[in-house]
Amino acid sequence: MEKIIRIEEFHEEGWKGKEGFRIITDKQTIEIGIGAQDECCARHGYFFTPDDTKDFHDAVLLDIKIVDIDLNKKKFEEIGNLDGGDVMFIDFETDKGVLQFTAYNSHNGYYGNTAYLKSTQLNHESVL
Repeated sequence: MEKIIRIEEFHEEGWKGKEGFRIITDKQTIEIGIGAQDECCARHGYFFTPDDTKDFHDAVLLDIKIVDIDLNKKKFEEIGNLDGGDVMFIDFETDKGVLQFTAYNSHNGYYGNTAYLKSTQLNHESVL
């Protein structure tokens, strides 16, 4: 059994900067992030969750999944056309429900950013 202790947002500056969330459990620190460097006329991507992360403190983590559907498409509709960008959804299944994070990236087709998930259960990278 793995319990979520806290969830914190991070932003690291610089040429290899990244931003996202760290999910600290009693067994590991899970990191989900995306490159946070702007190139030419492209903006860097970002991670978003519509959920209140405080609601998941002390939740038992049951599973982590990269999924292809969003439980709440409102934010995607707000940002409009992603041009050459893409989206990645990560579900944290807990005993308190599903906590979903979404990585968004919008660019001109030339400058993608790497979105990633690093955990004991699953390691994944995608250029969005």
